[in-house]
Amino acid sequence: WLDETCLRHNGLPGPVTDPQAIFAFMNPDDAKTLIAVATAVHNSPDGEGSFSSEYRIARPDGSQRWISVSAKFQWGIDPVTGKRIPEQIHGITRDTTDRKRVESIAERQSTVLEQIAVGAPLKSILGRIIELVEEQFPASVCSICLVDRKRNELRFAAGDRLPPEYARDAGVIAIGPRHGSCGTAAYLGKTVICGDIASDPLWEGFRD
Repeated sequence: WLDETCLRHNGLPGPVTDPQAIFAFMNPDDAKTLIAVATAVHNSPDGEGSFSSEYRIARPDGSQRWISVSAKFQWGIDPVTGKRIPEQIHGITRDTTDRKRVESIAERQSTVLEQIAVGAPLKSILGRIIELVEEQFPASVCSICLVDRKRNELRFAAGDRLPPEYARDAGVIAIGPRHGSCGTAAYLGKTVICGDIASDPLWEGFRD
């Protein structure tokens, strides 16, 4: 039996009485790890029966969440063999997605600082920064431009997920009003957000 909190964490419709239903949405590698951990505890003749693990769940809405589980076998006695056997599993699940996100950010930030410290190529450093941002906003496609103050231009420096033709055509952007979001932002010295580049006047010079 799975309670409402466990159902919510795992994105399952309720009511669900079969714990195996979780595995349908679980990352396959994480499922193997969880099963291996639980099996090892189950087969231990003297252990107390407690185990814990973490796994990723792909919810029906397409989102991915990290779930932590701490559980314990409740033992009974086999009347024939006299050996103890598991009768139930009692456990607690926690949504640890936010914690995992913070850990990932810290790890990637550390990687960027390490690359800077060892003098890694600038393109590699900028690529890592973009990965950090795109990981936090999966629907985003990011790029970084460098300022050429002598020419008063922005030059495309990194952004592997951008379409090659766009990266080529927007490789050099003049700094000034109505020069796309980036050129205008550099000109004004503040954030510029365009809701629809297909109709925003700032992008008139960049449309096909």
